Amino acid sequence: MKYICKCGAEFDVPSEYVGQNVQCSVCKEIFIPTATVTPINKDEKECQFCSELIKYHAKKCKHCGSTVDVMLNMLENQQQKQIQLVTVQQPALGISPFSLNMYQILAFFFGALGIHNFVVKRYSIAIIQLVLSIISFGYLVFFVWIWAFVEIFTVRKDGNGLKIQ
Repeated sequence: MKYICKCGAEFDVPSEYVGQNVQCSVCKEIFIPTATVTPINKDEKECQFCSELIKYHAKKCKHCGSTVDVMLNMLENQQQKQIQLVTVQQPALGISPFSLNMYQILAFFFGALGIHNFVVKRYSIAIIQLVLSIISFGYLVFFVWIWAFVEIFTVRKDGNGLKIQ
């Protein structure tokens, strides 16, 4: 491996001396060689991904294809995140992942507790139904159950405004 000392002397160090103390033959300074490649020209730098020498102003490494320019790398990462967010946040055709039949069954059996609304993310209505049933010590359960029974036939969208099928 080719190394350049602080004094400017260039010499080859065998790879078995990597990580050991080595003394420069010119200035007698002791240093520890690493497995990285030392650029000979000031027009070259080391790729941080594959440790090969590339041109100093290179945007991508010609050896491994990685983006070595910091700003370009940040821009590519930001674009990939935006693409991922767009695909994750947009539901297919505005259809809710919840089942209408499941919503109706839960409303029929557990409507007084608002469980059916918790399932489809209609949290505010679900909390009102649950609190009315608990605070009234069961006196308003009948009215909350009628409310839930009406919801069986009227509610067709979840808490995000998507159609429940």
